[in-house]
Amino acid sequence: MEKKQFDVTALGELLIDFTENGESSQGNPLMEANPGGAPCNVLAMLERLGKKTAFIGKVGKDMFGNQLKSAVEEVGIDTRNLILDEKYHTTLAFVHTYPDGDRDFSFYRDPGADMMLTKDEVQKEQGDPAAQRAAARYDPEPQPPDPKRQPAEDPEPEIIQFPVLYAGGAEDAVQQRGRRHRQDGLAEKVF
Repeated sequence: MEKKQFDVTALGELLIDFTENGESSQGNPLMEANPGGAPCNVLAMLERLGKKTAFIGKVGKDMFGNQLKSAVEEVGIDTRNLILDEKYHTTLAFVHTYPDGDRDFSFYRDPGADMMLTKDEVQKEQGDPAAQRAAARYDPEPQPPDPKRQPAEDPEPEIIQFPVLYAGGAEDAVQQRGRRHRQDGLAEKVF
């Protein structure tokens, strides 16, 4: 059995969430650029719990992509498979929070770099079995699982594809749902 390099490897979107952070003197909302994307939210929390994590994805080679790469590395997530694309920009999401805490998102991508990752760009040679399996099975538009499919008899945990998450190891069923809390420090922001 291959020795795994990471406890969890996630593949998916990494973007900037512009969240409201007060009002200007003219009464307009002030927006703060925060790292966002469910896969790295999960990885940031797992890093805080002592797990070794890696991210597979793509951002633009622009000021926002550089901000995201720095933020991901700051919390200890491996970024060998984070591609900075010169052609496509980093996806932006503008988040409106209602008084009851519910949120509304407006995404700006035409397309965004996060949607343009190809199998060939993933560094399979890094030696991590989870990254290799994720690259082999990557589908930018995943389909619902086939209920007739028989489970593999492989003793290694199977990578499960959520809309944007691949995981290996004990955290196979980890899903990030619910609210992201924005506070000081990246790990406190839950990414």
